[in-house]
Amino acid sequence: MQNKKKFFTDIIKNTLAYGIYMVALHIFMMPFLSKKLDPEINAQFILYIMISNIITISLGNELGILHQILTGREMGKRTLPDIRYALNVTSIVLSIFMFVTLIILRFSLIASLILSFTAVLTNFRLFIVCYLQLRMDFKAIITGNILFLCGVILSLIFLNYVVLIFWLPIFLAEIFSALFYRYSAGEFFVIKPGKTGEFRKVVKEYFELISSTLLTTIPNYADKIMVLPLLGDVMLNAYYAGSVISNLLFVIINPINGVILAWLSKYNISDAKTIINNHIKVNFIIIVLVFCLNIPAIYLMTRFLYKKYLSIVLTIIIPLALNSTFSIASSLLRMVYLRYLALNRIKFFNLIHLACFVLFSVFGSKYFGVAGFAFGAAFSKFVLWLLYLYSLLKVRKA
Repeated sequence: MQNKKKFFTDIIKNTLAYGIYMVALHIFMMPFLSKKLDPEINAQFILYIMISNIITISLGNELGILHQILTGREMGKRTLPDIRYALNVTSIVLSIFMFVTLIILRFSLIASLILSFTAVLTNFRLFIVCYLQLRMDFKAIITGNILFLCGVILSLIFLNYVVLIFWLPIFLAEIFSALFYRYSAGEFFVIKPGKTGEFRKVVKEYFELISSTLLTTIPNYADKIMVLPLLGDVMLNAYYAGSVISNLLFVIINPINGVILAWLSKYNISDAKTIINNHIKVNFIIIVLVFCLNIPAIYLMTRFLYKKYLSIVLTIIIPLALNSTFSIASSLLRMVYLRYLALNRIKFFNLIHLACFVLFSVFGSKYFGVAGFAFGAAFSKFVLWLLYLYSLLKVRKA
């Protein structure tokens, strides 16, 4: 790979940027709200976070990934008007969808309006981060996430000493970062949104990515969503608390994923067999290391941040560790798959993943409670990892 030193430097910079964001969300904001809010209101806010993440990752983040993929095919510049147009349309659709959803979930009118707008800002941020990654502008990403952290901290100080408004931290944080990212990616906004001759092809591939990502992110977040109707708000809070370490581990994994795809796209690395072979070897090492680190990490983080839920988390610590491990392993394999194999096959993997998740988690919760639910979710993640591994092994042997 060209310029290995720069490659690893980019990973470190991107890890720092993503780490700042995750610390703001999972070390400061969510534990603070968990302590201050009633379990029912906190569970409601967690539900919003999960729904927003599912939609914005599938729309904004995947649009940014599509731009990276198109750039790798030397189509990036001429399809920018299409990308800009798609970003505008998804923002409108997202705002309407989130507002209606939050009203149905019995959020207040003001909270529904504010949080719908916040979701649009999140969608914008996720796209711009991918855009800046492709330009290797990690300094801008780091600065934007520092501003996100500042927004969270200022809000928490206000909430602690003045009045408790549960949506203020996420809203102010997204405002701060969005304003900066708008400035940092100014050249993107010079381009007028429109439809080029490649528009239909862009839309087709975008929908392929959206559908496959929805089928990935729904099980990733739906485990927390489904805990609420199946096991109640206390179990949702406990399950979310135990999942914090999984989210924090993506401080390392997501930046690696982003840089891997950006490098494979920008520098057009075509030696697929060598890349796949090395990636699979590293993947097995990562599985062992992550699982061994996960168990003590889950215990310590829960004890430190969510102590009142520790007794429940201890009963599901093994499946939580397995879920996190194979979630990380499959996400790493997916990046190489995205670069070298057909995108439309991913949706079939994710359909199998989703079917396994629904079947085993619902069955497990019915007969074994939260432990059965957690093992069912972990098994579905293992199945997804096997599907990616099998497909890449076939390419390696071809």
